[in-house]
Amino acid sequence: MTMEEILKDNNVQRFDLRSERREMHNLAVKPEKNGEAVLRMNKLLTDLIGKEVGVNDGRFPTPIIGAKQ
Repeated sequence: MTMEEILKDNNVQRFDLRSERREMHNLAVKPEKNGEAVLRMNKLLTDLIGKEVGVNDGRFPTPIIGAKQ
């Protein structure tokens, strides 16, 4: 994914907790400065989700038998 694609459909947030524990300044709004880190973290997260969940084909998991709906 490109930075533009990520920002188009997601509320991206990145904070420097070492210098700012209150999370007041979202560093992700400056892609020219922090875009590489956001892209790297997005890839890591996407890879992890792929390993944990599998292919994202839009289907929901099968309902649990006997669960109230």
